[in-house]
Amino acid sequence: EVTRVVLREVIDTAIEISRPTVAAGRHELTVDVPAEGVELMGDPTRLAQALGNLLNNAAKYTPPGGRIALRMRQEGDVAVIEVEDD
Repeated sequence: EVTRVVLREVIDTAIEISRPTVAAGRHELTVDVPAEGVELMGDPTRLAQALGNLLNNAAKYTPPGGRIALRMRQEGDVAVIEVEDD
């Protein structure tokens, strides 16, 4: 279902999806998202699932107590989301 989406809400949902896996690994999760709302057209459920999967994979394959960073920025008309882990 493609609709107008506030990307921060999608990111918040993805973080909730991955929270148990991140907590189980005792990882530090940092989130860097602009304060201003970035909107786009997309399927919020599928976007949250995809991002949640990236965070879960990062948590699964990062050594215990590692660091995971999620960053989002806007470059012109493009929203860029990065997930980085140890």
